[in-house]
Amino acid sequence: MLGPPLDKTNKTLGWAVCLVLCVHVLVAACNGTSTAPPNATLPTVSDAIKTTPTATVPLPEEAVKGSSKIAFFSDRGGNSEVYVINSDGTNLTRFTDRLAGDFTPAWSPDGNLLVLSVQRLTYFRLYLMRADCSNIAWMTENLEIDLKPSWSADGNKIAFFSDRNGGFEIFTMNADGSDQTRITHNAHYDCCPTWSPDGSMIAYQSQVARNDDIYVMESDGSNLVRLTDNPASDQLPAWSPDGSKIAFQSDREGNMEIYTMNTDGSDQRRLTNNPAFEGAPAWSPEGSAIAFHSSRDDSNTNIFVMSADGSNQVRLTHSLAFDEYPSWAPGRIP
Repeated sequence: MLGPPLDKTNKTLGWAVCLVLCVHVLVAACNGTSTAPPNATLPTVSDAIKTTPTATVPLPEEAVKGSSKIAFFSDRGGNSEVYVINSDGTNLTRFTDRLAGDFTPAWSPDGNLLVLSVQRLTYFRLYLMRADCSNIAWMTENLEIDLKPSWSADGNKIAFFSDRNGGFEIFTMNADGSDQTRITHNAHYDCCPTWSPDGSMIAYQSQVARNDDIYVMESDGSNLVRLTDNPASDQLPAWSPDGSKIAFQSDREGNMEIYTMNTDGSDQRRLTNNPAFEGAPAWSPEGSAIAFHSSRDDSNTNIFVMSADGSNQVRLTHSLAFDEYPSWAPGRIP
């Protein structure tokens, strides 16, 4: 049986998915699951928990100049929750605080909303929260797995992947949760969508050729094009804000590292070079920096940032837990 889509990319999320799929995954880090009934209202989010800022010098230029926020999920509190940190490493704040596990946060283009995957019993639903933690609401309500949301640049659409029809496929929906539409139809899983800045294309990870590779397609699922083609695993694409590059993770040289390529698949370049596990790239708003998670320095993962050419790699979080899947907020902190 095939492992879950994030089998090689994520210890924490892989463990949670394993509860449902009963297949091999990487070693687990989170231990909490919700025992609330499926349709129960989630507890109100508590006041943010402030923690000590981390030292971060030198930083990529945009991380300092932009002073924006990066969301990620972590089990540092004993359960997977969403945290937010300034892009210069200051003001680490716990964003969610409840029994349910919270995963893969994604900022809306205006920075006012976060959509995340919430574990409920043995399934995952997409959940919408305001940046001030108010007016939270379910976006999907089936008893399957909905994961890794991605906003279109105009804020009108959200792409995600789901196994609601049996296998993992890419879906899109309106930003209010309506019109949930399946746009891939493959025998092998498709996952981890990311929109092009103009909203016309979606890049994603697929095993349609029985190996993890990066593909692009029209936003309606048509005109499929394969961008990577090698025996390794190429995963978790992220489209640059200017539309010229796609970052992704790959183990083509022996261990998982961050790469970029042009949107036609040319000029594939390795940005990180470390024996540790490095993955889940996320572009900064102006496209001059990339956040990612890495297990360098420790056996656990932490959030790092680097310049878009791979220079100035700086650790932002210093946790003995697992800090993973960064999502860079648009704009600057007021």
